[in-house]
Amino acid sequence: MIEEYWTNFGSFKPMALNSSFVYSKSQTAELSNVLLAKTVSSYMNLSGTPVSKLWQKYHQQNLNSRPAMVVLHDELQVPLGKIQIRRRNTSARGHNGLRSIDQAIGSNYIKLAIGIGKPPQKTSVSDFVLAKFSPVELETLAEQTMPKVAKAMAEFAKGQHIYETYDHSKK
Repeated sequence: MIEEYWTNFGSFKPMALNSSFVYSKSQTAELSNVLLAKTVSSYMNLSGTPVSKLWQKYHQQNLNSRPAMVVLHDELQVPLGKIQIRRRNTSARGHNGLRSIDQAIGSNYIKLAIGIGKPPQKTSVSDFVLAKFSPVELETLAEQTMPKVAKAMAEFAKGQHIYETYDHSKK
């Protein structure tokens, strides 16, 4: 998902790769304060340590600009094609990846949930979240979800909707 954003919505080019993550800054003035990062060495459930390392480095380099963080994550409670933005210091709501981040750095970050919907009957949650998307699901994500994510991230970069709950899951 982040690769789609890098290439289509923010003039991002992967800048650096280390053992834990790949990250990038935008090439456009409008999003120059945004750093995108993706863990590469672990599942989302274990992302707290790499997120903590990158956040500490970025935070120290940008103390005067009051840096903030948005974590994009999958969400079973939000239908496919929808997003939900939750303010800082909200619960991980059972999401193991968010729990891992909370344990590493606390919950003072914004959560941008990308809806994947609920698993079909007789499918375990773990099998469902680890499965590849179908071609139809990928089309929904590309055509419906990514434009919403891009709009929300652009608003966030401009300082809008930082402390509000922003819920597209019902629209």
